Amino acid sequence: MKARPALTALLLTIPAWAEVTDKEPTLPEIWSRAALAAVFAWLLGRILPGFGCLALVPALPAVSAVFECYDKFVGPAILREAGAGYVAQAHMAAGSVLLAFVHGFSHRRSARPSASPPGIHTRE
Repeated sequence: MKARPALTALLLTIPAWAEVTDKEPTLPEIWSRAALAAVFAWLLGRILPGFGCLALVPALPAVSAVFECYDKFVGPAILREAGAGYVAQAHMAAGSVLLAFVHGFSHRRSARPSASPPGIHTRE
């Protein structure tokens, strides 16, 4: 019975080594969700540009990984454990969703039909 308080006191003095990266999404998960979100964002930008914010739903792991890199407690731990490559790839994955939306938006279909079919020129 006397060993129990001594064991408790010993365990209280040992620091807990909790890792951060086991709670973060992995790079394959970030890239696969970002690829799915990029396709979705491209389609939204091309067909329904007003609903572009919906493309962020499948991209949440990439976006959350970017936000957590800037946290003052978690950010340095991520950088120390996963390295600068993880941080850079999280930024690139989140940026690819934005670029896909912009590309889809710039190549969107026109709302009004053209006056004449393609290849037919009218004189004016």
